[in-house]
Amino acid sequence: MMKLYPLALLALTGWLLIAAVPTQAQPAIGPPDASADPAPTVQIGVRLGYSRYTLSGPEADLRAAVPGSSFEPGQFGCAGLVVRSHVAGPLALQGEMLYLRRGGRYTQPFFGDSEPFEEHSLQVPLLLSLRLLRCGPLALRVEGGYAAHLALSGPVINQAAYPTGTRFEDKGVTFGPAVGGEIGWSVGSRQYFLHGRYTWENTGFFVRSYGGQSYGLKNQGFIITTGVLFGTTKLE
Repeated sequence: MMKLYPLALLALTGWLLIAAVPTQAQPAIGPPDASADPAPTVQIGVRLGYSRYTLSGPEADLRAAVPGSSFEPGQFGCAGLVVRSHVAGPLALQGEMLYLRRGGRYTQPFFGDSEPFEEHSLQVPLLLSLRLLRCGPLALRVEGGYAAHLALSGPVINQAAYPTGTRFEDKGVTFGPAVGGEIGWSVGSRQYFLHGRYTWENTGFFVRSYGGQSYGLKNQGFIITTGVLFGTTKLE
């Protein structure tokens, strides 16, 4: 079992809660300025969809080299919360908390490890979202940023079967870039969307070393989701 980092999760959750509370502007002295930009508006919503992840790295190459072994990407569902805070014009700051399963399945278990070799995790990205195009109720956005992956549980490792001297690293949280885009359409005070995002890890969620050599597994993959944001904004 991989450890969950409660302090990191608490801090990221706190950011989402803070972002969801609009700050109150100080009352202006004198007549209102009609040319001033409207105050930033926050939208809160949910997303639900499909995820597909694969594994890469030296450990992945080693496991794939086992005679008769092949790899099957992990295909799962995902669900989470979205908070979007409009900063200025088409630019918005977006935070999320998304539950998903990452990894895959090797047809030949390695050292008696459990299969599928997957991780249950919370993906918590912090993104800049930019509206590129708007046509009536439709809007096209792109996004980019960085995501933390906090492990809730991981694969069962049969450490006793590994060669003597093998050392394992406990990776409870990993980080990596995230890029994506969405098409949204507004209906009253709701904004529906179809969204896609690709993420990959800078460091492996599973790392071991033996004989001076490091072996790691990195997750990389995409999600396709649909959902809805609640709250209106003049910036849209």
